[in-house]
Amino acid sequence: MKWFLDHEVHAETLRGSSTAFGSIVHAIADHVAKGDIPAELEAMDSFVDSVWSAVDFDAVWRSDAERQDARRALERFLAYHRAQLRELVDTERYLQATIEVPTSDGGTERVHVRGFLDRIERDERGNVVAIDLKTMSNVPTKSEISEHGQLGVYQLLLREDSPEGVDVGGAALIQLRKDTGVSDPEPKEQFQAALSATDTGSTWIERALGDAARVIRGEDIVASPGKQCSYCAFTAICPEKNSQVSLLELADVTDRDGPIDTSEPA
Repeated sequence: MKWFLDHEVHAETLRGSSTAFGSIVHAIADHVAKGDIPAELEAMDSFVDSVWSAVDFDAVWRSDAERQDARRALERFLAYHRAQLRELVDTERYLQATIEVPTSDGGTERVHVRGFLDRIERDERGNVVAIDLKTMSNVPTKSEISEHGQLGVYQLLLREDSPEGVDVGGAALIQLRKDTGVSDPEPKEQFQAALSATDTGSTWIERALGDAARVIRGEDIVASPGKQCSYCAFTAICPEKNSQVSLLELADVTDRDGPIDTSEPA
């Protein structure tokens, strides 16, 4: 339902302070990785000061608290960047691919996936790893990471983009709002293992994309309550959250003859 309202209805939502927080931290992380800003906390913090006044907060105390959190997020990023657990290959790379995915009736469907990868790194075996820097307070559980859709799609994009002989070694969320532990100030890393095909020849993310394609083609656009509801921008017009909202009539809105695009907007 969120996908439909975002991509097809083009419902507009206000840009919240949490989104601006993430954009600022991501921009600084990219500049540091490219060498445009020194890998020093004070230089990074000075950049934040230069743009922080443009972020709209509902109270001064909230701005002050978030400003401190931004500094801690940059401290965690700097610790991660300096640790060099893997070799940095690239940052903010845009990738796209059209992929054949299985459908429940035994056939296949073409889907188009695209996105920006915050970082691409290379591990000690020479495999490339997709890295996503996170600044949200909500952290997936360990069980959720194993089939985390965003990381799975990033792995597919890397697989399609990598030259022959280079394998994808997994993907990871780097939680810039969470320490690894009480005695370890580095950011919490949540790693997803490399994709592996089952007896059917497809991976779990390809099957999930096939299911998504079936839903969209069949115009079966329904709201699915879950943890995502806590940060969804469309709860006010969601039939699961507002009894006064009737189910939407979806006829003709998904009539297309090309590959289905299930990506988030750039």
